[in-house]
Amino acid sequence: MHMEVLLALQKLNGVARMRDLRKFGINREIIWKEIRAHRILRLRQGWISLISVSPMEIAAVEAHGLLTCASAASVLGFPAQGTHFHIRSRRGDAPELRTTRRMTPTRIGACVGIPEMIIDYATCQPAEWVVALVDALERDRALTVSEWAMVENSVPKKAVQLIRLRSGMPESVLESVVRFRLMKARIPHSMQVPIGRFRADFVISSGIVLETHGAEFHSDRADWERDRRKVAWLKAQGWDVLEISYSQVFGEWESVLSAIRTSRTKQRNRQVSNFLETK
Repeated sequence: MHMEVLLALQKLNGVARMRDLRKFGINREIIWKEIRAHRILRLRQGWISLISVSPMEIAAVEAHGLLTCASAASVLGFPAQGTHFHIRSRRGDAPELRTTRRMTPTRIGACVGIPEMIIDYATCQPAEWVVALVDALERDRALTVSEWAMVENSVPKKAVQLIRLRSGMPESVLESVVRFRLMKARIPHSMQVPIGRFRADFVISSGIVLETHGAEFHSDRADWERDRRKVAWLKAQGWDVLEISYSQVFGEWESVLSAIRTSRTKQRNRQVSNFLETK
């Protein structure tokens, strides 16, 4: 029975009400036996969890609330930044950054449901991080068409366009942020473009490739060597390749834009020169 309790809690995303376990054939006597054996945790009256749940999840349940916004995104494995404790609770003494809207009718463990999480996220987080979140959700096909429509009808008007920008093309937070910033800078681009046996992260204009390298770049030798082969091959085919890192995107973006614009100018000049030579 010990393993049945753990498996049931895992299916319920690690945090559950005791009554939620009834559908698994697990009664209160069995649950209390596991609590006394220190194999699961009693968070507050009627609520239990796996020992492995995060401190944020425990704190949310203890505060009679559910995680939302960036906190829920972080726990559920979606893009998030910052260390704030975002919680939805009716209690007036709940921790900072709480929301007091009606509690969501659905939840995932100690978190609000994904549509509700997006709504709070869209009213709180920077625009590019909102795009990164909806891109990740679109890539995972986490919401139905009707759920996306409900989200669009619930967020502020200025956030609706961000929700509609969602795309399953970006493969990381970094690519989503770069995509959003290129759009803001009005730089035309295509993503995940097949070129020979490789796939370019971004193709700008007709002869410029932009390759992004995340914070984990160089951590995997095989990935690093594959990226080197890719860049070398693209350059050998006549492509101008710009490589940018996570730190450059988030700390030196103006320099990145300058490099892109310089490359575009050089590309246009070469095209004009080649055209004139053929006359």
